[in-house]
Amino acid sequence: MLLKVFGKDRFDLLYPDFFDINDPVISKETDWSFIDMKMPETPESEIPSDSITLSETLEKTNPHNGSNNWAVSGEKSYSGHPILANDPHLSLNLPSIWFVMQLATPEHNSFGATLPGALGIISGFNNHIAWGETNATRDVLDWYKIEFKDTTRKEYKHDGQWKKTTQRIEEIKIRNGKTLYDTIIYTHHGPVTYDHNFKGDNPKAGYAMQWVGHMGGNNQRTFLKFNEGKNYDDYLNALKGYTAPAQNFVFASTQGDIALWIQGKFPNKWEGQGKFLLDGSNPQHDWQNFIPQAFNAHTKNPERGFVSSANQHPVDESYPFYVFNDGYETYRNRTINDFFRSKDKFDIQDFKNLQNNNYNLKASELLPYVFANMDTSSLNTEEMDILNTIKMWDFYSEIDQLAPSIWESWWTKLSEIIWDEYDADPLVMDKPFTYQTIEMLKNQPEDELMDIVSTPEKETAKDLFLITFKETAKELVEWKAAHGDYNWSAYKATFVGHLLQALPAFSRFDVPIGGDYNTVNAASKNHGPSWRMIVEMTSPPIGYGIYPGGQSGNPGSKYYDNFIDQWAAGDYISLLFMQDQDAKKDIMATQTLIPNR
Repeated sequence: MLLKVFGKDRFDLLYPDFFDINDPVISKETDWSFIDMKMPETPESEIPSDSITLSETLEKTNPHNGSNNWAVSGEKSYSGHPILANDPHLSLNLPSIWFVMQLATPEHNSFGATLPGALGIISGFNNHIAWGETNATRDVLDWYKIEFKDTTRKEYKHDGQWKKTTQRIEEIKIRNGKTLYDTIIYTHHGPVTYDHNFKGDNPKAGYAMQWVGHMGGNNQRTFLKFNEGKNYDDYLNALKGYTAPAQNFVFASTQGDIALWIQGKFPNKWEGQGKFLLDGSNPQHDWQNFIPQAFNAHTKNPERGFVSSANQHPVDESYPFYVFNDGYETYRNRTINDFFRSKDKFDIQDFKNLQNNNYNLKASELLPYVFANMDTSSLNTEEMDILNTIKMWDFYSEIDQLAPSIWESWWTKLSEIIWDEYDADPLVMDKPFTYQTIEMLKNQPEDELMDIVSTPEKETAKDLFLITFKETAKELVEWKAAHGDYNWSAYKATFVGHLLQALPAFSRFDVPIGGDYNTVNAASKNHGPSWRMIVEMTSPPIGYGIYPGGQSGNPGSKYYDNFIDQWAAGDYISLLFMQDQDAKKDIMATQTLIPNR
């Protein structure tokens, strides 16, 4: 749809394949010469014409979902032992998404955060190794246009012939209502949606979703093997069977190794495959094969002395397989990697400081340009005061500052007005990535997209800066009159909501925490670091952790939300990693369950 509206040249400008500024998960210096497999040849075929009108698309996950992880080698550690950290960014809920526990058996002893129903620790450590995850932004889902023979949809075109579909009837029982029977059509590409029954309008066509997640696997085995692992080889063996969703698995060991693998089952695509709609009838558009697990992007004990990931682009263009740029993250990764390049040695406090780092790199890359190019001659005294406040900002989104609130309101209005063409078009289209939006404002300030559709004037980026700033000033003056000072803590109003629709009586509101979704401390309104963990690989390892919740799910218990204030303040709890089941020190209570035989 974007191609239809803008054309290929404009599309390439708005949605580039790579951002050169990005610091990939696997260092640009990595040597890929060991890979002896190539991408498939790009077929000489066109993108299928679209015969379905879409007024809406499937709901997507929270755009702020993400995580950080990193590890430093013994050479960069104050103690000579590797140190590892992980903080997954998810919705903030009570009871917490995570439950912290120690899981000890006669064969192994592990500690960390896990999920209800999971078999073992998900982000944690044992006596020998530590591990953690961030989402790997890899494209493992493609859409295929399907042509049916007739409206019965029992056959579809592929490779010059009509092949049979399979059908599955879903029975959905509705309380006090008639049972709904929903027939799902499957092709070899996957289930068909966007048909005349769901978000589409053509009874003889639809889109099939091919997704690695449909292939199944035994991903729990990976975490079970982590829990009992003793060294790098055990970690690598645990990874091999993991399929989806793709993760950046960070690793450190008491033997001194650090590593990071981008692990999942990845189709070996031709250049550009899956970037646009694929032709479900053309066998050249099928997934031809998969990248062997040994060729997944990874690094072990790199010369730079650290590994890290923050959901950024996984590799640079030298990696010999096609990797689509989803443009998700371009800021946290650079802050993290710049930090680890800033000095030779790091200690536990450095790790704590980084996990709680509120530096807003995004604002720092746009605002100086805005200040230098915005015409301020029409601003009144009140507006000038607000402008001077943000001009003095050091770009740290701290709770007591006014500037982060000004920035948040201003950026929201600016990013909406520049892409008003999208809102005015009936087609469903994703707006350009944040980084490219800022690049356009700075480097294409007179582009036709800067023009506001609803006005007769021809606006430029310079005009947009002033228009949106005046709107921001007006909003903040009104906000202050209604609520008081718009410092960042009050304006952002972070809350940890109860799992059942954030029931107020069981939630915590106005949590005083800095940062936003672009800072390393990615705490936004109801989203952020759901578990912070730091592990020093001594023998046994020493761990520190905190999460915005408590160990009890009972709102009447003092342990329901007792970690939230410490979490917001950037404090940590020393993790009680017991080595003896008879230990008594620091034990608050015990319970023994005896089977009735």
